[in-house]
Amino acid sequence: MNHISTLIFASKEVLRIICNTSFFILLHKAYVEEGLLPEKQYAASTQTVISMFFNTSLNIFSTNIINIKRQ
Repeated sequence: MNHISTLIFASKEVLRIICNTSFFILLHKAYVEEGLLPEKQYAASTQTVISMFFNTSLNIFSTNIINIKRQ
């Protein structure tokens, strides 16, 4: 049962990251539409955020799977 709660925790963390990433991208898009952020900077920052999202998600799942195997 402990393994399931660990995976649920990891899934909730990934969902939190998805929500934060989505909010960041939408906020930046609004800045671009208002002319407050150049399009090139938006593309670069969005790519960075998406890359960070995948790396963080992978890290959360791999860490939790390693912890499950240790138990």
